[in-house]
Amino acid sequence: MARKRRKRGRPPKNDQLVVDLAAAFMEVFSLGPQRARDLALAWFEGHEVPTEHIPRGAAGKPGDLVGHALPTTLEARSETVRRKRLKPPPTLVSAYAQVLRELLANAQAVQRLKGPK
Repeated sequence: MARKRRKRGRPPKNDQLVVDLAAAFMEVFSLGPQRARDLALAWFEGHEVPTEHIPRGAAGKPGDLVGHALPTTLEARSETVRRKRLKPPPTLVSAYAQVLRELLANAQAVQRLKGPK
């Protein structure tokens, strides 16, 4: 059986998704453009790893502390996305923002059901 030939060069990265989600983060969480872009990149291109350091206030408290490892540095990748000057479509941003708001509301409802510990 013959194998399918791969295309030459680097695999494409879908930077438009990063820009769209970053715009939704800016709308929902009132983040700045840099922080929103970094968070969107971590969601799309990063994979979860255990944190190296636990903050002083988090010792002994319930909750998940998660870090993200990216294949390249976050600064370089974020700068590449910024330099492309992609514009997010407003309808898509509002749809992503609605999903993020619903996820946030569901997470808060679960926290209320668990109650204080």
